[in-house]
Amino acid sequence: MSPKDLAERFSHDVDNMLPEARLSDPLKNPGDYQANLDLARRLASTDFSRDSQIRHTLKYQLLNQIEHKTVSTVEIPGPLRLVANLFTRRRPARSRLSRPVRFRPHPLAWVALVGLVGLLGLGLAGWWLQPQVGPALLSSLVRIFWGENDTEPLPSHQLRAQWEFRGQGGIGAAPAADGNLIYAGSNEGYVYALDLETGQDVWQFQTHSPVEVAPVVAGDDVYASSAATLYALDKLTGAPRWQFDIDVSAAPAVAGGSVYVPGQDGNLVAIDARTGQEQWRFATGGPLASSPVVAGDWVYVGSRDRYLYAIDRGSGQQRWRYRTGNWVASTPAIAANTLFFGSNDEFVYALDTATGDEKWRFKTGNDVFASPVVADGVVFVGSYDGTLYALEAGSGRARWQLKTGKPIKSSALVFDQMVYFGSGDGQLYAVAAQTGRILDQLDAGSQIYTDLIRSDQTILMVNGKGQLWAVESAVASSPQQPDNQVPAGDSQPSLPANPTFQFTPGAWYAAGDDRAIRFHGQIVDEAGHAVDGFSVQIDNGSLSLLSNPSGPNRWQPAASAGQWEIVLDSPDQAAGWWWLTIGRYDCPVTAEFNRQCRQFVPLSESVKVEVVYPNETAINADWICHTDCQAGIKP
Repeated sequence: MSPKDLAERFSHDVDNMLPEARLSDPLKNPGDYQANLDLARRLASTDFSRDSQIRHTLKYQLLNQIEHKTVSTVEIPGPLRLVANLFTRRRPARSRLSRPVRFRPHPLAWVALVGLVGLLGLGLAGWWLQPQVGPALLSSLVRIFWGENDTEPLPSHQLRAQWEFRGQGGIGAAPAADGNLIYAGSNEGYVYALDLETGQDVWQFQTHSPVEVAPVVAGDDVYASSAATLYALDKLTGAPRWQFDIDVSAAPAVAGGSVYVPGQDGNLVAIDARTGQEQWRFATGGPLASSPVVAGDWVYVGSRDRYLYAIDRGSGQQRWRYRTGNWVASTPAIAANTLFFGSNDEFVYALDTATGDEKWRFKTGNDVFASPVVADGVVFVGSYDGTLYALEAGSGRARWQLKTGKPIKSSALVFDQMVYFGSGDGQLYAVAAQTGRILDQLDAGSQIYTDLIRSDQTILMVNGKGQLWAVESAVASSPQQPDNQVPAGDSQPSLPANPTFQFTPGAWYAAGDDRAIRFHGQIVDEAGHAVDGFSVQIDNGSLSLLSNPSGPNRWQPAASAGQWEIVLDSPDQAAGWWWLTIGRYDCPVTAEFNRQCRQFVPLSESVKVEVVYPNETAINADWICHTDCQAGIKP
């Protein structure tokens, strides 16, 4: 019988062996049963040839070990242990004081033995063909058969919120860290220096409009932008050194005494860091969507004209450019003479830094806004398809993928064998860098789209409601993993295949009404039909309220279909920035509606809007429902 025939027979018999072996009851434990079935099938179909495209199998683990690479696939038990688990009958579990459970071999266990003999035959054949890798091959087979792992077990990590800061109108972009100080800008135009330990402000500098681009610290200065102005401030006192007129589109880069500033007008401008004088400017064909990156004598930047540019730092002349299929909003990362970046054409690219020649590209399921991070030969990057990808830097092959169910737009952090990243689902994730196994996660209350920043063991993030969080990433004192651990691999939780939100904004506009602040709008489906039963939450950091569920109900019987509304008195006191989120009211249905119900399930991104007294105090915010539009409550 050929190896292929044997594999097919083995795989076919697995379907019958599992229920007969009473390992998993498909009716009571469908998840466990399916995981065991899939694992056994992958073992049966293992192909040890280098041309095989099978991933996350014993083949992949074996080849990585032979080539002296770190094993980074989802851990798979060795065949002997797998066969012992799958093809033996187990007696009911007893108490810890009882004698060890005895195992009785299954009558069809010989099939597993034949499979093992086949694997050993492949190993010996490989030794005969390539004697130089024989010892490594045999050693790898032994480690795989007995399920041993070269890597040390990762310590358990715990994510703990230390403090939160919102400032005037909420924080509008990612912060910057330098020593014991954190720098952040707000929607009301303030630049803050905060104490890392306490979150208390050390100084503040007021600009004239929202700070929506992350500040940058270099030398003795912090660079922050507001509207059409870039400011250079003393990092210890906040005193202004100079300012330059430019509508900054992304965070600048500072290197060699120059500040490289991307502009909304499509120009990359080099400014003298000491004097604030322009040195040169380079024009692209669209707004610069990414931050520039400096390496050697060149600066690299992406544009909405679909190109990634390499520019000479001294002269501002183009060295080369590379065209993608859409905007380049992803800030490049550089490692080993290779430039990695994403595009809104859904690809992750690897280019030669000197020539711009493509080395490889990897297709994701949606736009790639996030900036890649490279560590230990692996590229970590998120996509708007809701997946974090771990790709081999040399080949672009996927080592593992982790789905969150909502878009990933921010860059990750990688340190201490861990990957930290935020998602549109409002969760901060801590996962093992080698396997993608979730070790911990923290609920931030709203989407996390800004880049994460690290200061020692503290992670700084900004959620979709303008809250700056300082989160401690601490190694737990106990070797046990945290209670909220979510297994990776085949046991990963079931998440939505579609990473989009159930609701997205429709028509939004503002009007004047000096008598009250009024938030209102209509909720419809994609066909324009009214949708009832969903509430809108308004939140300004100090006050959070819910609207009655949309449409007519016991709390507002006279309301029109799909309509929602919240009215606030004292418009002059309630002006400022508010965040709106639509969701489902899950508090008990009582005679009186609870406007401050905490059991609110968000079903959209949080969207900020400014209430300006007295000209813009009536905010119309329509919403469009895309799925499950009949799932609202019917009180």
